[in-house]
Amino acid sequence: MKGRANGGKKGKKDLAEGRSNISFFISGDSMFSYPGSTPYSHGILESIEFDISSMMSSWDPRVFVLFSLLYGVKARCRKPKSSKFAELKGGERKHFYRIGTTLTYICRPGYNSIPGISQLITCLESRTWSALPVFCERKSCGHPGKPKYGDVVILTDLLYTAKVTFTCEKGYKLIGSPSTKCVLKGDRVEWEAKLPQCQRSTEGTTEETVKKKPGVKNIAAIIVGLSLGALILAIVIILALFFLLKHLR
Repeated sequence: MKGRANGGKKGKKDLAEGRSNISFFISGDSMFSYPGSTPYSHGILESIEFDISSMMSSWDPRVFVLFSLLYGVKARCRKPKSSKFAELKGGERKHFYRIGTTLTYICRPGYNSIPGISQLITCLESRTWSALPVFCERKSCGHPGKPKYGDVVILTDLLYTAKVTFTCEKGYKLIGSPSTKCVLKGDRVEWEAKLPQCQRSTEGTTEETVKKKPGVKNIAAIIVGLSLGALILAIVIILALFFLLKHLR
């Protein structure tokens, strides 16, 4: 911002009484006023007139320009705070805004606007912004599904930034990611990882499975047992025939 002082010509009466009327023209987009002065609007130029007869005549007029600027800044709202779910439309973000200024917000990616709720804030006379309504809600990734012979554990919800985990039934092991998160993909949201699978575990065979499916060792034992029994039976038969023939003689 720039300022200039127009002292004009002093009359004899002004010099005698020690008065000096100075007008400052401030370029900017808001009104600046000095206490007790009379501001005049000229488009984006504002003039400020005040009497400095009661002040030190040796002061540099630029001091008053600076004072006027600071006084005008106090009459504004500072830039609004950022929001987790919304951002200023068009990305506009100045350092100060006039009282009465209205700004429009839009939902950030990953959020949907809620119909019927205002998306505006206004710079109030108190130099603060009106409260920003919660007009956005997180998008939903939908149900991720659950693996066969397994289940899904929903920790909070199924909305943007949510996380779920997967488990498998006893006797099955998880193949794939044990968890996934609802993330942003372009303008949409979707689950970050694919649905895992539950695969039958080959480790730790139970006794019941052993009984239902005998191993090679069990089969060999059965064969040996049958062979031994057949051998004994054959010996018994031979002995019986031997004694029978001997008796007949």
